[in-house]
Amino acid sequence: MIMAYECDPATADAEFLLSKAKYKAITGRQQKQDVLYYQIRQSFPPGEIDAETSFDDEVMTGVITVINTARREVKLSRGEDDFSWIKLEDIVSTS
Repeated sequence: MIMAYECDPATADAEFLLSKAKYKAITGRQQKQDVLYYQIRQSFPPGEIDAETSFDDEVMTGVITVINTARREVKLSRGEDDFSWIKLEDIVSTS
């Protein structure tokens, strides 16, 4: 199973090359190492995750201890060393 976020897996390589060409055309610059973007892959053992449940909402509880307005995220603490940084746009609802 191959899934992608905001790109088509069949054309992702061509999209990367197009983005690099646009960057060079707009800025006149080209990276020395020729790396402008990185592709990230994450794999799971068979049966651990599937297309239907991979993006399900997760219910989280805790106390918001930090609000980072520049990065638009909050730190949700559940214990002394147990916390998560959550982007504001990923929050569906609160109570």
